Formats: sequence, C-alpha cells, structure tokens
Amino acid sequence: MGWWAVDFYNSFGQAFLVGWVIWALLSVTLHELAHGWVAERLGDPTPRALGHLTVNPLTHLGPLGIGFFVLCGLPCGAMPVDQSRLHGRYGMAQVAFAGPMMNAVLALICIVAAAIMIRNGAQGDPRVSVAMIDKLYAFAATGAMINTVLAIFNLLPVYPLDGGRVLMTFSRSYARLMEGEHGFLISLTLLLVLMFLLGGLVWGLGLVVSQVLIDLLAGR
Repeated sequence: MGWWAVDFYNSFGQAFLVGWVIWALLSVTLHELAHGWVAERLGDPTPRALGHLTVNPLTHLGPLGIGFFVLCGLPCGAMPVDQSRLHGRYGMAQVAFAGPMMNAVLALICIVAAAIMIRNGAQGDPRVSVAMIDKLYAFAATGAMINTVLAIFNLLPVYPLDGGRVLMTFSRSYARLMEGEHGFLISLTLLLVLMFLLGGLVWGLGLVVSQVLIDLLAGR
C-alpha cells in the first residue's frame, strides 16, 4: 500500500476502511473456495472432508494469514488439496488457476458497479444522495483494486503462489526444484525477494488497471 491508500482515506474516510476489511476477507475466502470447488469437481474430497468448504474466513487464513493482513493489508489463505486424487494430467493447474480467476471475476463485478455509481452521480439521480453514491463508489472501487491486485500477484510464476503451482504442472524441472531438499528455502527466498522488489509495482498496477477500466466503462 502507499500514497493511494492515504488518498482514498482522505476522500472517503471510514467507507474506505470498512470496504477494505470486508473486501480483503471476502476476496481471499472466495479465492480459496474456488480452489476447493474445482478440486472437489476434479475428484478430490479433501477440502470438504477437512471442513474447508466454508465461508468462515478464519478457517482459510489461520495465524499466518492474519499476520499478513496486519503487516501487508491483505491476508493470505490456504486450501488443503490432495493432488494425487485429482483427475486429469493438469488437475493441479486447474485448481491453482481457479483462485486468481475468482479474483478476476470479482474485480470485473466491482469495476462495473463502480462505473454505475459514477454514471448515477453524474446524472444526479434524485432517488440516491450524493453522499451515498460516494460511499457505494468507494466500496466498489476498493473491491475492484483489491481483487485486481490479488489476481495479478497470485499469477506470478513463483511457488507457492498459484502461478508457481501452474508452472510446476508444466515444468518438471521446476517441480523437482521446488519439491527437492531445499525447495522450501528457495521458494521462501524467491517470494520475499518478489514481494520486496515487485510488491509496490503490483499494488500500483492493480490500482491503475482497475481505475482505468472503471473510467472507460463510466465514459469519462
């Protein structure tokens, strides 16, 4: 996060903070549920058997996810999947890809909603106050930005991100490296370096992409 968060707060105040918390928890929960739904559809009963097909965000976050939420502004989650039970050669890739795609769908819904709020505000709809439209816009725009960031970040080809899991499915050499003796240390190092070098870029890109699409749909 950065200057834009301060700018959003100065513009929308508590509406931004409330929207941020709601969207962060909802987006990560639905992201993980998408993994579980696809895994179950492909023959793996593990997510349901372990009680992870639930809308309770605490089930998906755990202490690590809550810690990320406090430190980075976004939580991380986990969905237990048994790859050996998945049907098809590319089952794990499909399960991994489902999470970012859920965020992309949520981002698109929020982008459309934010554009509608802009159009209603510009047209001066007498049925809705300007203050209410501003709050609804802040809520939708925050959801659009968060889900765009989650979609972009999780598609980066670094394990244990979803993009890394997809890459492991198609590259046996990368899979052997990540599954090897030093795989955990390598993946942790790569993830930390990635967050340090590209974290700000991903946040900024998510903001720009979501705002540009909102403006295009709103016709401004």
